[in-house]
Amino acid sequence: MENRRIPALAAANLLARLDHRNLPNFKNISLNFRGLIYDPDNAYSVPYSWGTTGIVVRSDRLTEPVIRWADLWDARYAGHVALYRGQLRETIGLTLKSLGFSANTEDPAHLQAVLTRLLELPLPVHLAEDYDPFTISTSMIDGPVSVGMGYTYDVLEGRAAGAPFDYVLPEEGGLLWGDNFVIPASSTQRRQAEQFIDFLLRPEIAAMITNQNHFAMANDAALRFMKPEIIQNPYIYPPQEQMNNIEIVLPLSEAGEQLYEQVWTQFLEANARADNR
Repeated sequence: MENRRIPALAAANLLARLDHRNLPNFKNISLNFRGLIYDPDNAYSVPYSWGTTGIVVRSDRLTEPVIRWADLWDARYAGHVALYRGQLRETIGLTLKSLGFSANTEDPAHLQAVLTRLLELPLPVHLAEDYDPFTISTSMIDGPVSVGMGYTYDVLEGRAAGAPFDYVLPEEGGLLWGDNFVIPASSTQRRQAEQFIDFLLRPEIAAMITNQNHFAMANDAALRFMKPEIIQNPYIYPPQEQMNNIEIVLPLSEAGEQLYEQVWTQFLEANARADNR
């Protein structure tokens, strides 16, 4: 469950309140991931995996290094930029960062500036899901895309296919996402679900998962069981100086959600018109 979805689901009584007596391995969760604003007491969620949103590039197709979100607007990449259709928070967030604003602002003036800025992207912008519903890498291997918003998973997929992919955390600051374990309020086996979550929090089990899927874990005790090449991979575990410049994507108010949806819909409609010319 994504961080930002938890408050609304909890408020709607759709998530079970956790009994931490059944979660002794919660002690393994990093202090950096406990008690965050979306669930201050971890009453409904247990942090699981996390990662960053940055820029994925085909390094063999670039003549100059890409180092900023603002580089997505460079005319040299017209027709070669991709975004995820289904990731409006990340795309609006990176645009806000490129303008010097918080990725979580609900200021209408800031969001109007985002719409203006998005419409300045050299159109048409490719949408990753038109090539592959799961990764932007396909649009960069089999399609014309050279640069786009993406994740470390995309880079690993591209490299596995033999293409020269790189990942950049932009100078303006990357974005941080997180997934959590939750239990539906309708569950009739809450104790068993909590016991299973506690099993997944065992250091050796959490490390086994990361060694397989290459997603960073919010589990400090698991680090000693992870493959060294994963812990030392700066795409998966960025150095602290880069983490200091990363902003977590937080929940929005209902009004904020509507503003973001309006901006994103207007951009997608304009992009579709440009693509059909």
